[in-house]
Amino acid sequence: MTKMARTRPLAALRAVRHPRRAYRALVRRLTYLWGPQLGSYLRMRWVIMKNPHAEIRFGRYCLVDPGFSLHMPDGGRFVAGTAVHFRRGFRAEISGGGSVTIGDLCVFSYYSLIQCSTRVEIGDRAMFGQSAIVVDGNHRFKHISKPLTAQGFDFRPIKIASDVTTLTKVTIINDIGTKSVVGANSVVNKPVPPYTMVAGVPARIVDYFGPPELEPPEWRERRLAGGEPEAPARPNRMEISGHSIAFGGGVSAFEHRFTTKLAEMLDAEEVNGAVPGAIACWHETGAAPGDGGYARVLQRLTRPADVQARAPAGTLALVYFGLNDLAVLGSSGLVTFEHALRAVISRHRAASVFEESHDSVSHSAEWTPRPADGPDCSGSGVIETSSDSATLEIAVPEGFSGGTVALGFLAQQGAGALHTFTVDGEPAGELDTRRVGEPLGHRTGAVARLRELAPGSHVIGCRVSEAVGITAFDYWQVEPERAPTVLLPLAYPLLEWSLYDSWPHPPAEADVSHLNLAIRRVAGEFGPVVVLVDTEAVMRDHTLFSGEGVYPNDEGHAALARACAEALARADSERQPAGAADAR
Repeated sequence: MTKMARTRPLAALRAVRHPRRAYRALVRRLTYLWGPQLGSYLRMRWVIMKNPHAEIRFGRYCLVDPGFSLHMPDGGRFVAGTAVHFRRGFRAEISGGGSVTIGDLCVFSYYSLIQCSTRVEIGDRAMFGQSAIVVDGNHRFKHISKPLTAQGFDFRPIKIASDVTTLTKVTIINDIGTKSVVGANSVVNKPVPPYTMVAGVPARIVDYFGPPELEPPEWRERRLAGGEPEAPARPNRMEISGHSIAFGGGVSAFEHRFTTKLAEMLDAEEVNGAVPGAIACWHETGAAPGDGGYARVLQRLTRPADVQARAPAGTLALVYFGLNDLAVLGSSGLVTFEHALRAVISRHRAASVFEESHDSVSHSAEWTPRPADGPDCSGSGVIETSSDSATLEIAVPEGFSGGTVALGFLAQQGAGALHTFTVDGEPAGELDTRRVGEPLGHRTGAVARLRELAPGSHVIGCRVSEAVGITAFDYWQVEPERAPTVLLPLAYPLLEWSLYDSWPHPPAEADVSHLNLAIRRVAGEFGPVVVLVDTEAVMRDHTLFSGEGVYPNDEGHAALARACAEALARADSERQPAGAADAR
């Protein structure tokens, strides 16, 4: 007998023994669970049925309380996301083909009102207090010979970002930025910047809790006038690596591309190393050796061979690879891509790099040197072996301040080995480069990251076993605890995929989620120092693409820049204060 079969008779027996308890539980479920859910379903069906000329959609788990009403005499659009709760008395009045879209997990308290003739967009997790009003138009009133009702309106679309909180009896007639809070009885008649608290009639900023680079100028002036110290600057340099096909970073039909817009938002120097056609797991694009993926980053981002060196100060890394790798490897073969992406992120965070020929590296006789091919590696060469008895030893100097030591290797398809590591004689993990090589035969980089090493000298050992063909050691490097943050945008679907028709695995929109899962796995290994940017959600609007359906247009670039800045701001606000500013 299963557990379910055993528990049902027991539940029935308890109900018989305690009838009053069972009655109370039944009434509670009817009153607060089943009854409201049934009533909500019927109310949603009723408003859809009475407005067949309009587009009305409710996401899963929406809850619609009594008094909910939609007034849509001219049609229009009303779309609510997942698990939106409309409490008693909510009303939306949509005229002239207006559109109201509401994100997931929003809550509208009692007697909230939306009046829309153009467009009202509300992000995820927004909360509206009792009797809150959102209106996209103002009455004209200055014509002295006409009554108010005959003067018409001035309209403006309203956008309320995610995680906004508005308290009781707030009137909203302008945009509100991410995570902002609006005090009770306020009138929002001017745009509210992200991460601010506003209050009053009209609403004014009374507090700011976001990152320094997004601080509103008026708040900064008031803060400095009050004698508060200047906020720490961050960052002043943005290093960009990746490919441009879905990124708009390296080549674009638009002069003012999104990386430039983001650099302006951060008041940072843009150092753009993104190139067309780049593939993370290749050391070439086909046009120029070393012009493409991991090897370009290793060659471009040189670091001193000094264990006491600091990571580049005031630097933010922005990395994007993915769709080209997806077209080469397929959605089920992205392990190679993950290795290359890990190598790129690790180098961006490195403070010092020691090539294979450095005095700190010693090895057994089975290793032989090979000069760089084009280049395909960090520095000017590698050492190679195909022997199961080959060993390496790295002497980390006394001045090491603690953190992560990463060892870089190269491999090709059908070649590689199992590398087993020790730190000061204790087991410290392994790296299997037999799974690194990509199917078209290009060499690919991979790193083994030995994390949380204590300050001081260490001896790192590496033993090769189960060798198949050649494996190559390239470098070792130090990732200090305080190192540049890496901004890592996720991929987004293109409108036009035909440019990949001749590739080994032509991708489609459904494959993007597999790619983003691989990106998330790599980011998770680095922790909060790698900040993911959900561009997949941002670029769902087809109007953000240019005509060929691949590159974003100017509005699309602006949307991507905002998404990056907001992701960075959220990461700063959620990160522990200690060390967050110093890392930049």
